Amino acid sequence: MKTDYEHRIAAVKQDFTAKMKNREHDYGQQYDNLAKRHREEMEEMINKFSERELKLNQFIEERDKQMKKLQITMKTETEDKTKLQEMTEKWSLPKETPSMKIAETKNKPSWQTKKKYTDRTRQRQLQDLRQLPEEPFDEYAERTQDLATDGFPRTPDDFIQIVATDAFLKGCLDKKAALTAMDKDPDSLDKALKYVKSDVTNQKVI
Repeated sequence: MKTDYEHRIAAVKQDFTAKMKNREHDYGQQYDNLAKRHREEMEEMINKFSERELKLNQFIEERDKQMKKLQITMKTETEDKTKLQEMTEKWSLPKETPSMKIAETKNKPSWQTKKKYTDRTRQRQLQDLRQLPEEPFDEYAERTQDLATDGFPRTPDDFIQIVATDAFLKGCLDKKAALTAMDKDPDSLDKALKYVKSDVTNQKVI
């Protein structure tokens, strides 16, 4: 009787030990699979950001080339106007010199310098932009658009949309939704916002 009881106890212990080992093995596999999938998603997101960053840099280089051409053209036109003005002054009758001159304030800060400094500040803020916890996507998108518009004034809207879209997706808290939206290659911030919100809704339904 005692021997039979001991055998049953031993069998129960052995069965329990085997089940625990199997469960540990299953947990280990699940963890490895999740970690692998997470690494793959992060690598995919990094690759896509790199591709978009490359396109953006190419766009910036092309824009800089066009700006240089425009500056050269404007410089040439300015020189021509200066020469014309010099010739006009040379062959025209002398004008009366005003008896009084308006005093000019020295070392007056230039609004253009201030504006340039503000633009660079907005660009840095846009680069480091992140969605705040519990911040609605609409408000986050609006904040992104404001920084992009203020950071790149006198810039084509297509360029602003590219910069704003990249910053918006890069700073999204929901990386899965951002990756899904990036796969659809949105060409505007509104489309990126729409894709992200749609994916978040689908995740909740599932």
